Formats: sequence, C-alpha cells, structure tokens
Amino acid sequence: MPDENSTQRMEAIDVIKQDVFTRLHNLSKRRVLEDRVREWVVAYEYRGVGSTRLRAKDVFEIYQGAAPVPYGMLGPDANKFLFELRKLISDSVHTAGGSLKGWTEED
Repeated sequence: MPDENSTQRMEAIDVIKQDVFTRLHNLSKRRVLEDRVREWVVAYEYRGVGSTRLRAKDVFEIYQGAAPVPYGMLGPDANKFLFELRKLISDSVHTAGGSLKGWTEED
C-alpha cells in the first residue's frame, strides 16, 4: 500500500472520486428523472387556485422517494437507495483496482 501522503495514493483517490461522481450523476438522473417521469407530469398538470401547493407537495414526494434521508427504521425506499450508493462506491473502488476493508462481514 502506498504511503499515506504519497502522490500515487492521491492519484488513486482522485480516480475513484471521478468515477464515483460520474456514477452518482447517472444514479441521480435515473432516480430523480427517468424513474419518475409519470410523477413529474402529474405534478405539473395542476392548474388554478391551490395548484402551487399541490405541485410543491408532489415535487417534495418525488425527491423523498428518489433520495430518501435515512433515519430511524429504514423503509424500503431508503434501504434500496443506501444499497445502490454502497454498490456505486464499491464498484468505483474496484474499477480503480482498489479494495475495501470492513465493507462486508467477512472483512
């Protein structure tokens, strides 16, 4: 393993960070937009008095479903989201030739 402050270590971390950024961008696009097109259409079809509140409520729910904030007992959406994030990070590290310690019960 390279020295903690070595150039090689910093370059390896930069490669992983770039890959995580790219994968996170794709995950966000899919979860917020592509997987919820129907909900976005419904949110923007409201018209007339009170439509702003209805739209705001729907948009809030879209984001809550796409990127739930984990707390307490996790629901299915939050669990799925956290597993996707974990896999995204793991895949980025492995793609860069790295490995993760303490990531599984076997480590």
